[in-house]
Amino acid sequence: MIEHVLKFGITLVSFSITLLTAQLLIYKKSFSFLTNRKGRYGTIDGLRGFLAISVFFHHFIITRNWEIYGEWVSPDEVYYQNYGKLGLQFSL
Repeated sequence: MIEHVLKFGITLVSFSITLLTAQLLIYKKSFSFLTNRKGRYGTIDGLRGFLAISVFFHHFIITRNWEIYGEWVSPDEVYYQNYGKLGLQFSL
């Protein structure tokens, strides 16, 4: 039980570091070309970003299950399954 909690804690910290790194990269000048594009709507791009994060989180849970249980399967919880489905349906 403690081993599962420790593994989940490590994966949660990894996920948090990834989000923090992405947030910091937004403010770098080398990525300023993304904000200067013509014909783009910031609100829709923001929504696409949240949807991409939800797909990433869905894959994160599948990978976590693989590391803990040794099986590459979709999560049993409907809540986590909807993360992947919602992100793909609305981002296309």
